[in-house]
Amino acid sequence: MPGQHYPCFLFCVDLQCYWLLLNNQVTSVYQVIESAFSVSVARVSQTTKAIACSSEDAVLMGLAADSPALRIDAELYAENDELLEVSMATFNPDSFHIRTEVKIDTL
Repeated sequence: MPGQHYPCFLFCVDLQCYWLLLNNQVTSVYQVIESAFSVSVARVSQTTKAIACSSEDAVLMGLAADSPALRIDAELYAENDELLEVSMATFNPDSFHIRTEVKIDTL
């Protein structure tokens, strides 16, 4: 909703998301966001990049500080182009892979 703020957004969605995903009630985090906040996710912009893992993230992933890691920055938008969420997630490259498929339409 325009001008509406969700101060506990990440915490609330994370807990609800885990429960719904574990119970096979949804297949997408976007479904959780749409359900929790009665909004439709119309567009997602993501950037993936290689980074040096911070010491805090390294401890959580069992890596050495400054080890290579993957970071995904994402922005979720509503149909009216309102920004709904910004997230940054760091992943161990040994256990996370990205696959992209692009369909080329010919004229």
